[in-house]
Amino acid sequence: MDLLFPFRLDENFSSDAPVRLVNQIVDELDISPLLSTYKGSGCLVYYPRMLLKVLFWKN
Repeated sequence: MDLLFPFRLDENFSSDAPVRLVNQIVDELDISPLLSTYKGSGCLVYYPRMLLKVLFWKN
């Protein structure tokens, strides 16, 4: 059976890929001020930490 996406996307990145560093840094950030304003409503809600990772990676 062919899959469109692998079961684990992180298998596509080597252990020293820059994206892993961004992931680690954002995971260690204190984002409680951001989370205190997060309502978690609306359509297609995304977790703020994940969106922050995307913003860091794209800039």
